[in-house]
Amino acid sequence: MEMILVSGYGLTAASWGPLLAIWGEPAPTAAAVELPGHGSRAIPESEDPADPRMWVDGLERAIGDAAEPVLVIAFSMGVAALAHRLAASGTRGLAGCVLLGGVPGQEEFSREYQSLAAGILTGRADADASLVELYATSPTARSLVAADLARLALPARRAAADLPVSPSVSISVPTLVIYGADDAVTRPPDRQRLTSLGADVELAMVSGAGHAVHLDAPDTVAKTIQRWLSSSGLDRTPPPPAE
Repeated sequence: MEMILVSGYGLTAASWGPLLAIWGEPAPTAAAVELPGHGSRAIPESEDPADPRMWVDGLERAIGDAAEPVLVIAFSMGVAALAHRLAASGTRGLAGCVLLGGVPGQEEFSREYQSLAAGILTGRADADASLVELYATSPTARSLVAADLARLALPARRAAADLPVSPSVSISVPTLVIYGADDAVTRPPDRQRLTSLGADVELAMVSGAGHAVHLDAPDTVAKTIQRWLSSSGLDRTPPPPAE
């Protein structure tokens, strides 16, 4: 099955490397995309930062390039981008979704994250260091987050200031939600709403992991996704066309 990997704010497409490296055989066919305002991509000056169509169009192109319905794995603000695409086009072209550290319908982040926002958006070094601690718990994951943030240009940072919030949606394809037990970016009340996303939604919490759960615990996340793919039948038979 083809996979589309959608980065969140501050992490580039390279951040998916640890997860894919331990995936096992057969290795998935995966395309990592950075949408405007995510990863290292700034929002073009010609675009309205508050208009989510730039996200929707980017995902539509990535999904449309696939030969069959795809599995979308999205992290953090990448989940918000996916939620806007679901609100605009439903589950057309999707076989399933994996949501990491993000909640559709989330309108604000934790107080800790909000207090850092101004410094992050202007590239203040001490704010970046604090964000690294919020994002991840393990030394290896923190070094990866720090390296990605160091590559993040100011235009990409400032673009994030006006990103549209994530809409509430319902998802009619199999969906797996994974979050770290020590996630300091999302809020518990938001995570508690996850079961209302649809009838075929499974939640998995990873102990000892933070917001970037796939970097803190790539082995656990890969095994959790593989188990879910098997139990949902997505790894064995072609999924039916999404509505």
